[in-house]
Formats: sequence, C-alpha cells, structure tokens
Amino acid sequence: MHGIPELAASMAVIAGLIGSVFGPALLARCGIHRGLALGAAVGTSSHGIGTARLLRESELQASASSLAMALAGIITSILAIPLALWMR
Repeated sequence: MHGIPELAASMAVIAGLIGSVFGPALLARCGIHRGLALGAAVGTSSHGIGTARLLRESELQASASSLAMALAGIITSILAIPLALWMR
C-alpha cells in the first residue's frame, strides 16, 4: 500500500517489545486476569515477542496469543484488499 517497509518493520518490533514488557502488568492493573483474554490481547498487540513472553507464564495464554496473532494477520490481509482498492 505504498508504505515505508523499514518503518513498518521497526514499528512492529517496537510494538512487540513494549507489549512484552508492559502488556501483562497493564492488563492486570485493568482487571484482566483470565488467561484467554490476556493471551488474546497480548497476541494481537505485541506479536511474537509478546507471545514468547507469555509462554514463560502459561501455555494457555501463549496458545491464545498465537491464535489471536494468526487471526489478526488473516483478517488484516483480507481487509487490506478492499481498502487498497478504495484508496486508489
């Protein structure tokens, strides 16, 4: 979609690092303690780095994070097609 690939890659890494470091603690302070909800939130926002972080705590959280990350990627790819056509 005519973006800057280097900028997109660095922002994805930064989002992953920030989500990995602060994500679980921030979600706990917001009252989210269930494994599935925490895993889905971290997986969608902080990608593989956050998923790897959750694997140290719970396999349930890591599997929910992996599923959320995969589904977010698929849905984003599908929705990018009409968006690209609309932006022409």
